[in-house]
Amino acid sequence: MLELEFMQIDYSGTVSPKEKRALEHNSAYSLLDKMLGAHGIVDYEISRNENGKPYIDGANIHFSISHTNGLCAVAVSDTPIGIDCEKIDPAYLDRVDSFSKRYFTPNEQNEIKESENKLGKFFEIWTRKEAYIKKYGLNSAEITRVDTTALSFQTEMRGDFIITIFK
Repeated sequence: MLELEFMQIDYSGTVSPKEKRALEHNSAYSLLDKMLGAHGIVDYEISRNENGKPYIDGANIHFSISHTNGLCAVAVSDTPIGIDCEKIDPAYLDRVDSFSKRYFTPNEQNEIKESENKLGKFFEIWTRKEAYIKKYGLNSAEITRVDTTALSFQTEMRGDFIITIFK
């Protein structure tokens, strides 16, 4: 079983970055509430492992949440799951090489070099790495050690957003 829900957030009016992040966070957990309720899970408490991965004690259901720049994504599954979304931001184009050298494996760096869309490939690999980390509940420092090139991910675009799921 794999269920996905997405929500675009309209930032009507001027809100601070902190307020935007809180609105995205609250919207994501509202989506999670709705999804869990569909499975009869209405009274629950979210715990976290030593690296901060959220889980529900005693529930036979797994979830992953991501939110960024006005998009929330929630995945619910009967097995461990990781989801990540990012807005493909052209402002990062001049940083693709330096970020790739710092955070990506040689195989991942080669994927970017061989791609016609270096920025899109950069964000695809970044979301793969994040989804992997979230699925296994690893420390974010592990991101540099994860080589995602031989793994299978589900990736989709929604406007300027890339969403990657690792099941």
